[in-house]
Amino acid sequence: MEKYHHSCYDGKGFSEQGVYFRLLFRPLVLLVKRLLAGETMRDFLSRWLPVILWCVVIYTFSESSWFTGANTAHVLQMILSYLSFGGGDEEGPSFLNFLIRKAAHLTEFGILAALVWRALSPKRFAYAGAWLFATAYAATDEWHQSFEPGRTATPKDVAIDSCGALIALLIVFVCRHWLRTKHRAVKRGV
Repeated sequence: MEKYHHSCYDGKGFSEQGVYFRLLFRPLVLLVKRLLAGETMRDFLSRWLPVILWCVVIYTFSESSWFTGANTAHVLQMILSYLSFGGGDEEGPSFLNFLIRKAAHLTEFGILAALVWRALSPKRFAYAGAWLFATAYAATDEWHQSFEPGRTATPKDVAIDSCGALIALLIVFVCRHWLRTKHRAVKRGV
């Protein structure tokens, strides 16, 4: 009876490519198996589908030419022209456009980090994993934007996205701590 050998086994030993493949992907496979241990598909989807959908929303924002700096500045200029905010100073709207765009970065990656935290909790590494996931996705999002016409990719945006994720996770941490403290007080009858 012939023994089954992995594709990286060439009869004389493991090929070099197979060893690299096993070194790279074996820990990832073990991590995924550990994360999914004892979990139904329904549980998995209820936790990870919001993350996937939010990643699609972020990707759509990056892909669309509607969200370039020039287009958002134009929309903001139209809105400000209907409101009575002074006499057409160019510096004001461009700074406001900058603030709105950076706040959007903070918010979208903060939401992503909170969703990933929700998917990973109650795992011990949920906070760190959520921050790492959001930061890695921010880096790939900026890389993707570098190929889009009218879009620019900057490390500053990755840093802003990462800060948004960190702020959201700090808010989650503080809210959970406050709720636990409140719950303990109710249990004691205070």
